[in-house]
Amino acid sequence: MSSMQRFYWQGIDVDGRHRRGWSLATEHRQLQAHLLEHRIILQSAKALPTWVEKLAHPTRAGIDEAQITRLLRELAVLLDAGIPMLQALEMLAAQTRHTGLRHLLGRLRERVASGMPLSSAFADDTHQSDPLLLALIRAGEASSRLTPLLYQIAEQRQQAARLRDTVKRALFYPVTVLALAGLVTLALLVWVVPRFERLFADFGAELPAFTQAVIQASDQLRGMGWFTAGLAAVMVILTALLPRFSEPAAHLRDRLLLRIPIAGAVIEQAAIVRFTRTLAIMIRAGVPLVDTLPVLARTLRNRCYRKAVMAMRDAIQDGHTIADAMQQADAFPPAIPQMLAVGEASGEIETMLEHIAEREQALLDETIKGLSSRIEPVVMVLLGLVIGGLVLAMYLPVFQLGSAV
Repeated sequence: MSSMQRFYWQGIDVDGRHRRGWSLATEHRQLQAHLLEHRIILQSAKALPTWVEKLAHPTRAGIDEAQITRLLRELAVLLDAGIPMLQALEMLAAQTRHTGLRHLLGRLRERVASGMPLSSAFADDTHQSDPLLLALIRAGEASSRLTPLLYQIAEQRQQAARLRDTVKRALFYPVTVLALAGLVTLALLVWVVPRFERLFADFGAELPAFTQAVIQASDQLRGMGWFTAGLAAVMVILTALLPRFSEPAAHLRDRLLLRIPIAGAVIEQAAIVRFTRTLAIMIRAGVPLVDTLPVLARTLRNRCYRKAVMAMRDAIQDGHTIADAMQQADAFPPAIPQMLAVGEASGEIETMLEHIAEREQALLDETIKGLSSRIEPVVMVLLGLVIGGLVLAMYLPVFQLGSAV
């Protein structure tokens, strides 16, 4: 299928006036039909060369999640205003300056025009395929509630992005400080300590045991420098790449992340918020639970929770309620299955899931607010013990020399 192009056209309207302008279309025939809708007869048209368009609109071709979210929200607004799907997609393509997004909208319009539903049109773009997005759009089409579901999808994606950014910002500070502390410690051992060692050699006096231990550690580090650096590089590469190719390694990494003090609680609460909030939307959309849970599991980043959600699916297939299935999965705080049992008994499980999501979001916000106040003293003490200890080890002989004099 051809992609959308920008045409410069000339024509005559019904009043006989000459008209000209720029429009997006896949071919002359589509451009002609588009102008006829506006009561303009096409006389000539010339497509803008691709390289000229890229020069005129230097935007990157990649499409991020935020742009897809904005597209869904704007599409919902246009459909809610009564504009047909094809015209809405065309209007969005005409108003965007992002080359990749405009081409995506052009492909979606072509597929919808050929008779495809919107969910199938999105599914054909494999690099944009999101199982949760496709399942929700498909549910909206089946229930004739596509427009309100598009609003909900956009809101859910925006909340998920906000949640990811919040967790990343919360964990960025301690990780950065500890990494810098490690680099400073390494620099002291490799470059600073040897200078003091040469200075102490001129004293001819016996060094304190603490200073001798630090000098010995520096000598060993420098003597095995290339080996240590290579081993560290291999460990970093294996830690980063092995989970991508080995499911057991990825599962082990995710399980260890959940056991990290404070940070593990943040990751756990974020996973619960995403799970409950998305599950509420899918149940409200009418997607069966046995179909919902596998799709939802694929959207969770932590594999421990993916495994728990799939275990829930198996338990539900065996006839258990969702509250019992969640309790058997043994990955959620005990209060959550109890609250879900109340929601199932009252027939308001979607509302209860939303309440749980709001409750966990509030707990997550409190955890993140207290994260800096709790981690900062620990980091300061650690920096004082490591870097301050190294500095003290280097100056102990100087203090002893001064007292001897």
